[in-house]
Amino acid sequence: MTAATASTPPSPGRRLSPVDVAVNLLWCVPGDVGGSEQYLVRQLIGLASQPAEFVPTLYCLPAFVDAHPELAELFSLVVAGISGDERPRRVLAEYTWLRRRTRSADLVHHGGGTTPLVGRRPIVLTIHDLQYLTHPEYLKSLKQHLKPTGNGLFTHDGTYFILNVELNGIYSADLGAYHLDANLSVTRLGIADAGESRNQYGWAAAVSRPVNDTWGVAVELAGSTRRGADDTAQLLGALSYNWSKHVVLDVGAAFGLNKATPDTTVFAGAVVLLK
Repeated sequence: MTAATASTPPSPGRRLSPVDVAVNLLWCVPGDVGGSEQYLVRQLIGLASQPAEFVPTLYCLPAFVDAHPELAELFSLVVAGISGDERPRRVLAEYTWLRRRTRSADLVHHGGGTTPLVGRRPIVLTIHDLQYLTHPEYLKSLKQHLKPTGNGLFTHDGTYFILNVELNGIYSADLGAYHLDANLSVTRLGIADAGESRNQYGWAAAVSRPVNDTWGVAVELAGSTRRGADDTAQLLGALSYNWSKHVVLDVGAAFGLNKATPDTTVFAGAVVLLK
C-alpha cells in the first residue's frame, strides 16, 4: 500500500505569493540515477533556506524518503506505493497516480529529463546530461539516428540537442456532481525511428464524483497515436475513501487496451496529512 507523509514546509522568509509546485521524483531511485539525485537534493535544500514564493510538494518513492530524511523535515512528501525497480510501473504511476494528485498544482517540475505526454501544465523539465550522445548504445534502436539531422539545436562547440516540442490543452469543468478533465496534446519529436512520424498525439479524459461524504469514484481513459508506431490506450478506475479529515485511501486498477500498453496494474495508496 502506498505510504504518504507530509510535513509543514519551512518559512525562511516572506513569500511573495505562494506558488504550489509539485515535484515529480518518481524517476529518482536512490543510487541508480547518478549525480542527478545529489544535484536535485542540494537544490531543494538550498531552496528551503531562501525566501521564495515556491512551496514544493515532493512526490517520491519510499526508498527516496529513507535515503533523504532531511527533506521530510523541510517539505511535504507524498510517497507512492511502488518500489521503483520496474521502469514501466514508474512510468505508469506518472500517468495515473501522479497525474491525479497534481491536478491542483500551479506548476509541475519533472527532474528526470522526461515528462509524461499528459498531466498538469505548465511544467519545468530538467535535463541533466546528454548520455544519448556519449553512450548511444543505451538507446539501442535509436543509435543510428544519434547524429545531426536538422531536428535539434547546436551549441557553439557543436553539441547537438534533440528537442521535443509539445502543445498541450486542458479543459476542466464541474458538471453537477461530476468533475471532468479533458486533455489533448501534440508533440513534435526531435527524433524518430525510420518509417515513424515525428508528430505524436495524446489524449485523456477523466470523470470523477463523490458517492457520498466518505466515498468517491474516478474513471480515466487515455492514449496516444503516431503514424508508423503502435497506438497506446489505457482505462483506469479508482475508488477513494475518506478515512478521516487527514487520511484518504484509494484503490484501483489500470488496464492496457492493446498490445502497446502495459498489462493490468492494480494499485492502492494512502495520503496522510500531518499538521
